[in-house]
Amino acid sequence: PYQSAQLITRAGERAARVVRRLLDFSREEELNRQPLDVNDSLREALTLLEPQLAADGIRLETHLEPGLAPVSASADHILGIWMNLLINAQDALEGQSGERVIEIHSQPLDDYVQVSIIDNGPGIPADQLPHIFHPFYTTKAPGKGTGLGLSTSYLTVEQHGGRIDVISEPGQGTALIVKLPICA
Repeated sequence: PYQSAQLITRAGERAARVVRRLLDFSREEELNRQPLDVNDSLREALTLLEPQLAADGIRLETHLEPGLAPVSASADHILGIWMNLLINAQDALEGQSGERVIEIHSQPLDDYVQVSIIDNGPGIPADQLPHIFHPFYTTKAPGKGTGLGLSTSYLTVEQHGGRIDVISEPGQGTALIVKLPICA
């Protein structure tokens, strides 16, 4: 048993080193940036996930401001952010009773396009909030998450010159807010 535990520990440490290297590499990666319509990108993510969300009984509310200025971004990377945030919202609603809702908002805000993805799930305890963007940190049950979705989303938003914030309170749901700079 002791040798097995040592092997498991060494394998976990090795995996952590590999992922850290991957994350470091992703920070340095040159992004193929093009003008991107954030609403089109959100619609693409919703097209991919909507059947699964509907099958789970989750209602989507979309409030996409028309005519937003384009952002300079890698379409694939930004799509990955929306997918991660929507899947996290879906996971947060798992097992919740009553109406389960995910709201998606886009709007202009100064020199940014702001996207908010809001769920009416259980929220995140205050002591966990400072850690949610750290690699390998997860609030999900064992076996349900790797703790890499939010950390890679955070790094990707940062690479694009933007920021991602979270507002959450236990029993009140969670809002993840992404701000991406508009094209200069």
